[in-house]
Amino acid sequence: MNGISILLIIFILLTLIVGGKIGFRAILGLATNFLIILIAITLLNWGFNFWIVSLITVSALIVLTIAPNSDDSKISDLSIKTTFIVVALILILITALQLGLHLGGWGEESLEDFEGFSTAIGIDVKRLSILVVTISVIGAVAEASMATTADLFELREDNPEIVSTNFLNASNKISTQILGTAITTLLFGMLGSNLPLIIWFKKVGLSLGQIVNSKILSIELTTMLLGMLGVVASIYLSSYFAYREFFEVKVSKE
Repeated sequence: MNGISILLIIFILLTLIVGGKIGFRAILGLATNFLIILIAITLLNWGFNFWIVSLITVSALIVLTIAPNSDDSKISDLSIKTTFIVVALILILITALQLGLHLGGWGEESLEDFEGFSTAIGIDVKRLSILVVTISVIGAVAEASMATTADLFELREDNPEIVSTNFLNASNKISTQILGTAITTLLFGMLGSNLPLIIWFKKVGLSLGQIVNSKILSIELTTMLLGMLGVVASIYLSSYFAYREFFEVKVSKE
């Protein structure tokens, strides 16, 4: 048994102990998401339409990331709706900017690993990079939406007579706290995973411009920035939908 297996077992046990029923559903959803990605890779390798496979994959990942983690259907529904909107906007944005960002293909740093192998894999790597970046930001967007929506629903539950002005003020404070931690998480995740590569770049004498524009780091930076944009949009939309759920619906009923 290697280290990864031990860590996986510890993760599963702690998730079940701490999360209980929701923890079990979260593990099941995680395993299902992994299976969906493997199926998507297989379908793309078999030559299925890229956009159809991508849309089905992304939609399934969004639902299975959010639905198992909440017992409140309203929270899940609002979070799923928010995440769908934000991910769709990110997908449109990354598709429009893909040519300028030059995300497709492999960097010079990876060529040695592929020595002796053909890189003509029969798949448009530019389109594939769009799917990779989109899948990478789903987690951050869904987490921000779930956290914001759940906190605002709890606020409303604890203060059923709260007026709209006080709700908006409290919503701004909650959104600011979630935004700060989410963006910091994305930044530290990118820096931590690429720190050895950045140090190596500096050791070989590359300039800051060359480092930033390297193939590997450009993909990581793009994913991080799109993730940050997605988090901001997700928090804003979640607050907006929660406000409409609590106040505009109430006004229409009256």
